[in-house]
Amino acid sequence: MASWVSRGVWALGGAGSSSLWAHGFVVNANCNGPNSPLIGSDKIPQCGEIALSFGGADGLAAQGMSCGNGQNQQATARSMHDGGVHALFVDSSVHFIGDYVDIIGAGNPDDATWDPSVWDRMNLSKDGELVENDMY
Repeated sequence: MASWVSRGVWALGGAGSSSLWAHGFVVNANCNGPNSPLIGSDKIPQCGEIALSFGGADGLAAQGMSCGNGQNQQATARSMHDGGVHALFVDSSVHFIGDYVDIIGAGNPDDATWDPSVWDRMNLSKDGELVENDMY
């Protein structure tokens, strides 16, 4: 990426920098899962300029860094590593999360019918559910 792009900048507040925001289920399903390949997935400032520097949305998607214009509404975990992302967990451990982790939940998160995906469960706090290492 270009030096002026804020994606991946450590400790810069906002989606697409050093944090995962609105991980995809509720806000917009096109931003679900690590390294989401869908065009327009991360809603971040300067997406248009970023895309132009890579030949448009398709060129940016080929880099694995899709985005859509927005004001920091959502961004998934991204990495230039092949096959996934490294993620820091709240217990200070670091894990490699594969691009093909289960992202398909079922039901409605607003009621008792919801059966969250592995990705959803990894992003929930205080739900009492464990995610075993072999699930990602």
